[in-house]
Amino acid sequence: MTVERDPEIQAVIDKLAIQEVYARYMRGADRADRELLQSCFHPGAVESHSGIHDGSGESFVDLAIGLLQKLGRCAHYFMFPMVELHGDTALSECYAIAFHRVERDGDQEAYDSVFGARVLDKFERRNGEWKIASRRVIYDWQRDMPVMETWGRGFFGPVYSDAGKGNADPSFGFFGKRSVYDPPR
Repeated sequence: MTVERDPEIQAVIDKLAIQEVYARYMRGADRADRELLQSCFHPGAVESHSGIHDGSGESFVDLAIGLLQKLGRCAHYFMFPMVELHGDTALSECYAIAFHRVERDGDQEAYDSVFGARVLDKFERRNGEWKIASRRVIYDWQRDMPVMETWGRGFFGPVYSDAGKGNADPSFGFFGKRSVYDPPR
């Protein structure tokens, strides 16, 4: 059964559904969750990632998971996307910042790598669900720096234990849905 809604209300619903895809993508990247990342792309989606990858969404997810699993803490932030709706197609531009703690074995010391990018997406609604049909990521800037964490040099209270930092994640399971919020098994 199709529900007829006011076009402006439907536009708000569609834009929120697209923002949920971005939220799943960031969460999947931060937790190196293959299933969650893959859920953001339609089958046959195309992904062009600033010279790092040009191919299918599926092969990008494989590449990304392989890289993310080798890193320390990660944090991906997508700013509010600008979304143009055209029926069952939407075009979106979203600014992004990605933080990666690079911890390697051997003689290299850990360092932080931060990227600023623009993400240009074409979303399609298929069978009532919005997902990415094609994506182009353009890196605008990048900076590597030594790890210099001080946790505010005590300004925020005693130094936090590892339990309070990003990888020990109490939000896993909080919402109760495996496909979106629980850790991989």
